[in-house]
Amino acid sequence: MQRAEDAGWTVRADVPTEAALSPEDLDGVAAVLIDARDATVVSSRADEGTDFVEPLTAREHEVLEQMAAGLSNRQIAHVLGISEHTVKFHVSAVLGKLGVSSRSAAIRHGLRQGLVTL
Repeated sequence: MQRAEDAGWTVRADVPTEAALSPEDLDGVAAVLIDARDATVVSSRADEGTDFVEPLTAREHEVLEQMAAGLSNRQIAHVLGISEHTVKFHVSAVLGKLGVSSRSAAIRHGLRQGLVTL
């Protein structure tokens, strides 16, 4: 496993070392690390001049819009009249095509690219 400093990340702790972190705190830290990794991947691909965004299908675009609206997979399935399994498939395709690894990163990317609005 690579150390954060070796990956080029800045590690900063604003809490005493004896402070206990709750699972929610750890989830927040994990989200920040994932978002930083996604930003690094997007940045490096942009530097290479590679078009990393494969066009979304109409349905994938609808799913991304519903994700940006804050809906869960179950809620998206209900709104679009499809199964929850199909929504999961579309979410996975959206993440892959946008080159990100989380729903929040997909939403941010979609906003930056003008794919969705809030």
